[in-house]
Amino acid sequence: MANFSYEKMSFELERSITQAELTAGYNHLHHADTLRLLEEGRVWFLEEIGFPLQGLLEQGLFLVITQISVQYRRELFAEPVRISCFEPRVEGTRLSLRQEIVKAPKRRAIVAEIEFCCMDSESKRAIAPPKELLEAFLKGL
Repeated sequence: MANFSYEKMSFELERSITQAELTAGYNHLHHADTLRLLEEGRVWFLEEIGFPLQGLLEQGLFLVITQISVQYRRELFAEPVRISCFEPRVEGTRLSLRQEIVKAPKRRAIVAEIEFCCMDSESKRAIAPPKELLEAFLKGL
């Protein structure tokens, strides 16, 4: 399978971190919870391109994280943030995205590279992503 990428696309989800989400004692968002924010961004991205997770599950497909690299640059507090997904790439059966969580005013707090694959729910094996998913993933809306 060929390798493809589309560098100019960016999807942004605006969200506010609540006081209830902060770690007691530190009064900031725990690093593990930033992974949940990144997941929210990816789920939203998939919905926006026409592939909601529920629909993939109904087709017997799981999207499974195979690799994640995260740079923690700034603390996140109870504040508005923007979660971005951009630079989608396909390398063989692997899909990847760059993601950022940005706090005002345009200060990167989290920078991540996420790699995942499609897994067949019955065989529990990685499979080639459906052509329609690949096209939507690379093109965006």
